[in-house]
Amino acid sequence: MEAGLVGAIPTGVDRDPAMVEGARRNLAAFGVVGDVVVGDARSLSGSFDAVATDVPYGRSSKVFAPALRELYRDAFASIYSALKPGRFAVVVADRDLSPLLARAGFFVEHVSKWYVHSKMTRRVHLCRK
Repeated sequence: MEAGLVGAIPTGVDRDPAMVEGARRNLAAFGVVGDVVVGDARSLSGSFDAVATDVPYGRSSKVFAPALRELYRDAFASIYSALKPGRFAVVVADRDLSPLLARAGFFVEHVSKWYVHSKMTRRVHLCRK
């Protein structure tokens, strides 16, 4: 949504068809040109100018993998492969994922902490391919 509101043409990916449908309705309601498809971040196709993702934390969101670490590892490799050279990915998580992002090939330029409440501080990772 945010990418579309600043002029990009976003493509969203989610495994949950209900989430895809809700995101499509949101795009339409705000007049954002873009699409959301049912898919898996672990097997992206295409080539992207930028990627922004808020990965599942495994608390209240569905995790379609045996373990979060495996999901992150495979998704970061797929994102790295689909991202154009020299471009950026922003990864939001509830923990520092810099080692996994670096293992996928990313240069982690910066990690910011975003305090949400007493039980949640998000980490915003700025990564370059």
